[in-house]
Amino acid sequence: MHAQTKHIGQSFMARVKPEDVVVHTPLAKADAILVLGNRKKGSAVILARRAAELYRDGLSKCIIVSGGVINEEGRKEAHHIRMCLRAQGIPAQAITVENRSTNTKENIVLSKKTASHVKGFPKRPAIIVIGQRFASKRILMTMAAQWPEATTMLAPVCMTGKPLHKWHEHPWAMHAVFREVEKLPEYRAKGDVAHIDIGRHNRALNIYRARRLHPRPVR
Repeated sequence: MHAQTKHIGQSFMARVKPEDVVVHTPLAKADAILVLGNRKKGSAVILARRAAELYRDGLSKCIIVSGGVINEEGRKEAHHIRMCLRAQGIPAQAITVENRSTNTKENIVLSKKTASHVKGFPKRPAIIVIGQRFASKRILMTMAAQWPEATTMLAPVCMTGKPLHKWHEHPWAMHAVFREVEKLPEYRAKGDVAHIDIGRHNRALNIYRARRLHPRPVR
């Protein structure tokens, strides 16, 4: 592991920046918070904590937890996140579970299908997606391809506990960045992700947020 990390550090660091895989978006009130499962030990607590913060801040009263893989703690991702949300005081009726997906594309495709069965859920929803930070660009691109009707915002979480500018000091983070950069062309070729202009996307989100904050009066 350390030898491979050293190799990545020498041959990869000079031409790769975290901005290649990490993106940020504005946040506004949404129809749902979508939490993407992660296998890494401790991730369910981190993901649930972020979702609970957004819930308590009033950004959405609907949380969809997605993931059918057994994580490193021996629990199915979605069920573990739901358990952590309940421990955070989130009411059961606020949580919808999708527990069959095995990757990010399936997370989104099956969560979209699950949401369609939620009473009153809009066909063109606003969604805040929570996933791990170094997959944030791919998550946004996957949403663009698989749930294009949605207005997508991101609330990524850090699994390492280190600030972004110290990403290269953590072996797991280095490998996460490496995997993302290596795999994005493959995802594009398969049609799993779609190109997205981040600047244009965020400008549209700022307009959306302004409208939510200052809605026009009904005449």
